[in-house]
Amino acid sequence: MKRFEILFFTLILGFFSLFCFAVQQGKEVKKNTFLNEFQNYQKLSMTKMRSIRSRADYMAFKTWKKDELKKLLTMLQKSKITPDMYSAAVEVFFENDRLNGAIKYAKILIKSNKANDDVYYALIESYLKKGDVLLAENTFNKISTKIKNKNLKGELEGDLADMLMNKGYFKKAAKLYNSAMKDSGRKEYKDYFLEGYLTALYKSGEKTKANKLMDEKIGELNKSGDSRGAKNIEKLKYRLSLVGKMAPELLTASKWLNSKPLTLKALKGKVVILDFWAPWCPPCRMEIKELAKVYPKLHKKGLEIIGITSFYGFFSDGEMVKKNISKDKEVSLIGDFLKKRNANWPIAIYDRSNKKVYNDYGVYGIPEIVFIGKNGKIKRVDVGFNSDFNLEKFVEKLLAK
Repeated sequence: MKRFEILFFTLILGFFSLFCFAVQQGKEVKKNTFLNEFQNYQKLSMTKMRSIRSRADYMAFKTWKKDELKKLLTMLQKSKITPDMYSAAVEVFFENDRLNGAIKYAKILIKSNKANDDVYYALIESYLKKGDVLLAENTFNKISTKIKNKNLKGELEGDLADMLMNKGYFKKAAKLYNSAMKDSGRKEYKDYFLEGYLTALYKSGEKTKANKLMDEKIGELNKSGDSRGAKNIEKLKYRLSLVGKMAPELLTASKWLNSKPLTLKALKGKVVILDFWAPWCPPCRMEIKELAKVYPKLHKKGLEIIGITSFYGFFSDGEMVKKNISKDKEVSLIGDFLKKRNANWPIAIYDRSNKKVYNDYGVYGIPEIVFIGKNGKIKRVDVGFNSDFNLEKFVEKLLAK
């Protein structure tokens, strides 16, 4: 009997050992499968990026990338994450907005001196996405000397500066924009960082220095033959000078939608947002989405929005394109566009030849958003869609004054 019991338990122990071995092997296979799939994704991603020739190609690439990263996230979550998977895990977690996972493994890699530039990027951007701008700044200051790719470093400095600017840390933002200009190798980025630097410097209280630098830059650009660049800086200088001044009155528009013709004089006592936009402009469409969230909440409390656009002779909204159309047709398409997006605030449409309202507000890029206080004075002017700016909170502060 004892021999049977010994044999029985020996067999059970053997089966249990085989089971544990099989489980471990399964985990190894999953791990190796994940790493293999991640490496294949990286190679194929580079190949697809090189073949992009149009916006349609780019949108198709974005869809493919999103789907592939979701698959990789599912595989990762079913695997035991081992040290050789940490770098891949950081990227997959970050790209899927699983920020805590990205932060966890990025910190482990940095602590063990095994982080690369992609890991540094994911960590800083994760903190920014979570809104921890000061933590992001502090971490960046500690690791910035380790970042080898200067363009990537410049991009991080620019993103940090944008967030610091939104939070009102103008001096810190100016310093980072200045560094970003030096580190970035792309002209369009340098131009953006230059404007950010001049704006942050001006808002930090160093108006005289900012104005002097803008004048010098305008002269330098004109001398080099870049009249367009010089014009942009001239408009930036003018736009910055608008804050604190009475808002220029709106001229009579060619057409109004959702309202009878309005004047700023008649709206005194309300907080007014002027939104310079066009249907063909993707950031404008994103801005309208945000405005559509705020308008129903704050309109009765004293907020008015006036959208300002022009007749272009064509219509495009990201879904359809109509060329060589009449004004009546354009008005109809704009009306449908607004209705679809619940944008039921007043819209003023100007003839393309009527540039005065655009010149009065220093518009050179859209969307441009102008915030006007109850006293009729301009409180803030923003160019471009800023996803990090809390528009609702800012308007509520203006309404409370």
